[in-house]
Amino acid sequence: MKSTNNYINNKELAEQVKWWILNNYKDNHEWLERHNKRTKKDDFYNYRKQMVEERTERIKNMTDEERKKFYAEVEYKENKLFRDIYKVIDGRLQSYKLYATKPIEDIEDVRQFAAIQTFKYLNRWDFRKGTSCFAYLTEVITQAFNLWLKEEKDSEFCRVLLDDFEGNIGHERYYGNKNENEND
Repeated sequence: MKSTNNYINNKELAEQVKWWILNNYKDNHEWLERHNKRTKKDDFYNYRKQMVEERTERIKNMTDEERKKFYAEVEYKENKLFRDIYKVIDGRLQSYKLYATKPIEDIEDVRQFAAIQTFKYLNRWDFRKGTSCFAYLTEVITQAFNLWLKEEKDSEFCRVLLDDFEGNIGHERYYGNKNENEND
């Protein structure tokens, strides 16, 4: 029998993300104008701007007790959403076969990088269009993996084995054979 512990229901995920987008009081939407300049999606921009104004007004009109409950609810649902997003990230990690080719420290690095990128771009999903939230998240995660792998590959050229330094700190490569501490 197949385990369902890592199963993510697209409909439930979409509902979670939509609720989070609508209620995430921490998102000040400073990204929205830059996003609109790049995408030219005025409808998305206007809707989200109105949504932010309504949410801000709603929170402002809450009593202290209501606000405290609201913040606790957002945090609770946010934690569940992010646990589910980590399940998607882990699934993509397995499909990339990184567990077989990378040390565990690198796996954790790429996992965290993908999570940061996902959380950064999660609010750009337009739930009004009826597109798959799971497909959107998978694409963001895949792009994060590709970016991380490219940056890791690009940084390989500057790595010098410690043995190449033969007991010195490497200054000879830059300053010649003369030791920095020696006088002329």
